[in-house]
Amino acid sequence: MNFSLAFLTLQDCGPLEAIRAAAAAGYQRIGLRLLPATAREVAYPLLTDNRLLVDVLAALADTGLRVGDVELVRLGPASQINNYERFLERAGKLSASHIILVSDDTELERFCDNLGALCELAAPYGMTVDLEPMPWTAMTSLCQAAACIAKVGKPNAGLLADALHFHRCGSDLSTLQNIPDHWFNLFQICDAPRIFDPSYEAMQRLSRSGRLLPGEGELDILPLLARMPAHTTISVEVPNLQDAERFSPPERAARALQAAKRVIASLADLR
Repeated sequence: MNFSLAFLTLQDCGPLEAIRAAAAAGYQRIGLRLLPATAREVAYPLLTDNRLLVDVLAALADTGLRVGDVELVRLGPASQINNYERFLERAGKLSASHIILVSDDTELERFCDNLGALCELAAPYGMTVDLEPMPWTAMTSLCQAAACIAKVGKPNAGLLADALHFHRCGSDLSTLQNIPDHWFNLFQICDAPRIFDPSYEAMQRLSRSGRLLPGEGELDILPLLARMPAHTTISVEVPNLQDAERFSPPERAARALQAAKRVIASLADLR
């Protein structure tokens, strides 16, 4: 089983510091952000800074860490797929395995066409394009996302399942049984309180700065984790502002991995 340190867990760190923290903690992979996730974010230098790219590649080689995923492609009504060629080239140089994608387009036909085109551009680099449903995007559930992947029909199109978003969307585990195993490339593990403010602003705030370590909240993680096939990368995504004030980046990375492993060990005990 491969564990990846998600970008958001150490979002206050640069890629070199995050790589060192992930390697010291015992992760096999790391997630890196190349494109802003929101309009409020600035562009990330790894996309354009060649010196930084060289240093990141050296750090990856020194630590033996691989890039599990790169973030974040948002496809909206005006998206032009050719505009992502530099992003894909950069991700290819990093030997990334997966591209994380979210939908901002309510017109399903157009979104599926763009997703298919992105998959075609990513295929020569050996990367999958993994659609992540979120409550505040145009694609809110794994079932919706799976229907889109089926419609696109590209071999490198897949899904990202997030424990927080799955529960926030009110999804039913039974509906996941009909989704092919090979579509589940990434599972973002975390925890949170079961009772939550349903406003989009509150959910976004929780998602980006208030997640809890696996096993320290009230989400029913184990059944969802049990549905993930053996090849699925476990991405540990636990951004928490309070923890960022209390613990160093290496400590946060280590605590997150230890918590994820404890939850997975409890799943093994149940089996």
